[in-house]
Amino acid sequence: MSILNDHAIRRDAREVAADVLEWQATAEEWAAIAQLVTAAIEAWDAQDWPALERATVALELASPLRATRMGDERRVKSSISEPVRERVNRLVHGPEDDIPPTEPERPEQAR
Repeated sequence: MSILNDHAIRRDAREVAADVLEWQATAEEWAAIAQLVTAAIEAWDAQDWPALERATVALELASPLRATRMGDERRVKSSISEPVRERVNRLVHGPEDDIPPTEPERPEQAR
């Protein structure tokens, strides 16, 4: 069971996807990232929120911004490719559905 509600899971997926657009990664890392983005999109389309949460966490852990071993700085890194960018943008700017505003509105107080 998730400790996050469905809305928070979708919000987190969008936030992580937005981060992906700024990453620099190796070709091998981009291939893994692309698979995770596809898994996230499929989970969202199926409204399988636990699967979306798992894909989001895996995507966050795949970040090339994490600490690397000494000597890894010589690896050739590149920006996101256009096909992956399009998939990531689908998560970032996808269906607006019923995600509530960041701060829930307060019900009017009784008079």
